[in-house]
Amino acid sequence: MLAGKAAPQTRKPWCALGLTLGAAMAYACPSLTQWLVFDTEASHSGEIWRILTGHFCHYNESHFVGDVAAFLIWASVVELISRRLLFSAILGTSMLVGCWLLLGGAPRIDYRGLSAIDCALAAQLFTLAFFDRRVRERRWLLTALVIATTLFFGKSLYEFGTGHAILAPKLGEGVRLLPEAHVLGILAGVSTALVYAFTRHRLIRRKPNNGSCSEHEMASDALLQAE
Repeated sequence: MLAGKAAPQTRKPWCALGLTLGAAMAYACPSLTQWLVFDTEASHSGEIWRILTGHFCHYNESHFVGDVAAFLIWASVVELISRRLLFSAILGTSMLVGCWLLLGGAPRIDYRGLSAIDCALAAQLFTLAFFDRRVRERRWLLTALVIATTLFFGKSLYEFGTGHAILAPKLGEGVRLLPEAHVLGILAGVSTALVYAFTRHRLIRRKPNNGSCSEHEMASDALLQAE
């Protein structure tokens, strides 16, 4: 996939791990959750941090395990490509979902969960994979990618149409799925991945080739040119 000098081979997904631990702390401390959950009434009153932190709060164990397990996997892979890409998915999704909820006109909404951000991260990876020349040149990899992407979007469409989550169906009494948030997450993921891909492509085309690169620079160039 597209990568560059900002994504060295020795990088570890510390941010993904730290954010996962943060979600675990929020779940383990109900009193902390009350300060973090995305409450539209509180956000309208000036507590705007909830637009971001609410995604890291959860209703019950089933909700927490499904969301956080997916986040740890997707976020770790994205971070190994680019930390900027990881945070663009988190912030982009938070802003889109936050604006949608705050401008929706509902008197009060208690929103929790990482599922929208999970959708953004997965959409980023699928989008970047289609830009990867190594994937396109290997028929079995391309076939697997098409199948995985189809299943992902099929799941999203099913949840949007039925209003029921597949991986975490028991959100709790009185809690309903907001599949529109998943759609916004996918939009955030695809758009940020496209910006990243085209930015890397422009950097590659502008990179001078004077024939005197060091071995380290040649290795970096090879990594940059992976489409």
